[in-house]
Amino acid sequence: MRTNILPREDADFYRIAFAERGVVKVRIPAMPEELDMSFRVLAPDGTEVSGWTSAPRAGASWEGEADIPAAGTYILEVRDRYNNARSAASYTMQVVRQGTAPSAVSARQAARGGVAAERRVVTRDRRGLEDGNTPRNRRDLARGGIRRSPGGASRLPRRWSGPVRA
Repeated sequence: MRTNILPREDADFYRIAFAERGVVKVRIPAMPEELDMSFRVLAPDGTEVSGWTSAPRAGASWEGEADIPAAGTYILEVRDRYNNARSAASYTMQVVRQGTAPSAVSARQAARGGVAAERRVVTRDRRGLEDGNTPRNRRDLARGGIRRSPGGASRLPRRWSGPVRA
């Protein structure tokens, strides 16, 4: 998969489905020099399954792994380590799921159903809080998330009908 971290404080979210407990390995062989990439795994309800795993330095290729405790769909969050950098240049990411037998995942396989890998963009509101920083928004993110519309503004899930609370 190739994508970028833009604007500053951008985070990319990917859904990863596991048929059984296992390990997810994330490899970023190419990243812009401005970025110090890191990732973590979240449960569908937004709770943290693994802590942050980060590159040793900005621009370095690296790989990390996280244990997946049970079958299910998980969310992989990828961003700049300190969440303070951006780059129009793309980073390349490879994800490998390992259960009983390892299986490499590509964006093409994901599109065919090998892994449900969907990118989500998280933006910050006027108070500087991430959309998805509250339990309700994390739950919404797990169910389809807050997406960026073509015009650039965030739109909330269709079922939302009240004010945003931090």
